[in-house]
Formats: sequence, C-alpha cells, structure tokens
Amino acid sequence: MIDLSSPGPLSSPRSAGPSVSFPRARERRAAAMLIRQHASGDPAEIRNPGASTSCPGELFVAAEGDGAVELFEDGSTPAQPGDLPATMLFTGGRCGDAGGDWLFMVGLWTPEDFREEFVAWYKIEHMPILLECPQWDGCRFVETPAATGRQFYSLHQMSERSALDSNERKRSRATPWFRRLSVHPWFDGAFTRTLYRRPVARTSFEQIDSQKIP
Repeated sequence: MIDLSSPGPLSSPRSAGPSVSFPRARERRAAAMLIRQHASGDPAEIRNPGASTSCPGELFVAAEGDGAVELFEDGSTPAQPGDLPATMLFTGGRCGDAGGDWLFMVGLWTPEDFREEFVAWYKIEHMPILLECPQWDGCRFVETPAATGRQFYSLHQMSERSALDSNERKRSRATPWFRRLSVHPWFDGAFTRTLYRRPVARTSFEQIDSQKIP
C-alpha cells in the first residue's frame, strides 16, 4: 500500500550541475479555475452544473472511500455555494485531458511572509524534479482565498499510481531547500493529500448524459 503522507527513506540530494535541465514551469497569470468537491464518488449521482458551458468539469473520484473533485478551468462556469475559486499561478508538463488518470491533490498553507519563497521552491525545484518521473505527467499550481496566510493547491496528474513511490519524489524531498523549509511546523506534515482517479474509461459528464443515466 502506498503511504501518501510519507515518501519513505529520503535519498541523498543531487547536486545540480550544468548538465541538469529541469522542465520549465509555465506561468498562468490571472487564469481562473473552480474546484468543486462532492460527497459522493458515484458519477451518476453528480449533476453537471457545467453542461451549459463549452468546457464541462474534469471529474476525479476518490481512490479510497467516498468523494470526488471536479475542476473547471474554462473561466465561465458559474460558481455554486461551496465552490473554491482558484487562481492558476503556473503549470508544468501535461495536464487536463492530456494528463494521466490519477490526480494527487495537495493542499498547502503558508504564512504570509513565506509566500514568495514557498512558490519559488515549488516552481523552481520541487515540481521540476517530480516531472522527471516518466509517470508524473503534469501539475497545476493554484492559489485560493484564505482568512489568514496563503492557501495553495497543487493538482498533480500521473499516469500510474506508482509515481508516488518513485525515486524522483523521494529526491524532491531530500534537497537542502526542502530541509530548510521543513523546520517550520506549517510545512509538509500539515499539508493535506488526497488521491483521486478518473472514472472508468475516463467517463466524462458528456458521456454520462449520453448514456441517459437517471
């Protein structure tokens, strides 16, 4: 069983030399997204509020237990009570329909004073190392409103669940920068982690509608 909260023994940090080339993160300034969570994990029970738009939500159901999450990136989907509005800060790799069927959603809160360093660490070091794993397809990094401090979510897409046990993930957590941040009580252990997967055969809401599920 994969332990989502602990990546296992940390590997030795790798020294980045001139030959090392990390994938570049793509900045997405002011790009809008809605994150909608559902108590049910049954696609047939989830209504499609985005059916009237040109871009229905991406649906992922919880890998364990109940629940589902829906991502709307078209910017025109009307928000519903409980929806989480998010601003896309940057992306990397293949996301959305081009990304894998597994979604690893990580909630990350930081104090206000650490926003710039935390975002820089994630964009410059952490995400690029993860994307070196062939099964780690892409990541969307978003910011959401918070009463205090700063709230972020990283939406990782993977083609295989085994990417969570990859050497790249272990290495991303073994760098000097990671260790420096890990001395703070809000870092790592306080993050939330949930694993989701697309419904069988990547069922979309359009497919559900075409099947005339009551």
